[in-house]
Amino acid sequence: MADIFTTAVDIKWRWLLLVFILAFIITWSLFGFFWWLLCFFHGDFEPENIDNEQWQPCIMHTYSYIGAFLYSLETQTTIGYGYRTISENCSEGVILLIMQSILAAFFESVLIGMVLAKASRAKKRAETIVFSKYACIAPRDGRLSFMVRVGDIRQNSFLLEAHVRLYMVKQRITSEDEFIPLSFNDMNHGFDTGEDRVVITAPIILQHFIDKSSPLYHISKSSLLRSDFEVVLVLEGSVEQTGMTTQMRTSYVPDEIMWGHYFRNMVSKEKGQYVCNFALFDSLYEKEVPPFSACDLENINEGFLPKERVLNTSFDCDDEDGDKDKVKNNSSPPIQFVNSETTRWHQANGLLEK
Repeated sequence: MADIFTTAVDIKWRWLLLVFILAFIITWSLFGFFWWLLCFFHGDFEPENIDNEQWQPCIMHTYSYIGAFLYSLETQTTIGYGYRTISENCSEGVILLIMQSILAAFFESVLIGMVLAKASRAKKRAETIVFSKYACIAPRDGRLSFMVRVGDIRQNSFLLEAHVRLYMVKQRITSEDEFIPLSFNDMNHGFDTGEDRVVITAPIILQHFIDKSSPLYHISKSSLLRSDFEVVLVLEGSVEQTGMTTQMRTSYVPDEIMWGHYFRNMVSKEKGQYVCNFALFDSLYEKEVPPFSACDLENINEGFLPKERVLNTSFDCDDEDGDKDKVKNNSSPPIQFVNSETTRWHQANGLLEK
């Protein structure tokens, strides 16, 4: 509750409206009580003074707390009906009038600011941005990629300057044995080239190329489900109508990342117009994809064999070139692979004799 303004903006509308109404009623009632006390100690409620035409009351035509409350309301809302007025021979009333006017302006500014800030937030606009239920890892443009589909279901309105950020969140132990429970690793989405800025006129597929700088570089199909991490996607942009900035977030755990899958095309051309079928938004199809990590694939392309798919070898992605040559130039009997799928893939790429 240290930041009351932000707390008030974040609460539900019904509670904010309740606070708005109660704030006015309480201030009217509180200052009405102060005006009643002023009149009481001034002697305005004495029976002999009420009917005395020579008596100069502090507030004209005020004979009870209801009258003082009405005067407080008229003062704070600047209604000024003209029936109840403060007299010149009540200096305490002048001071109280100044205090109520200043405090009323402050409270009304804060309350109206809360309502306007909440009304102008682009929270509902963020709800029209949808993300695919699953993410995919598969080759795209000849490179192993992490892919997510994002779409905007709102028509005739676009996010301006929309840009994407990807992070992998996982545990990490530093070289000094310090345990970091939540370590954020950036997953480059074309920040240097400007590819992180997107225009969502139709559902698009966001892709992160898995290279040496990627935290997914050593993740293979078999190690994916054994891994403990979460990929966080943040999409931020400005609402076209108001210019307000809005932010959408989603995340994917290993169980929600599909290896060797692609998103089905959901955009077709009908009668000269492009039509999006959002029924296919989460639809995937599978293709035969090598089960190797990007590190393994890079080494295979250089003629080396990945450690986790080869028996009786000591190859590692981070080994020096001399150790790789030992695996590459091994003159031992033919190497047996863990599964037939791996063997077929190597045969297709000329790494084993059929």
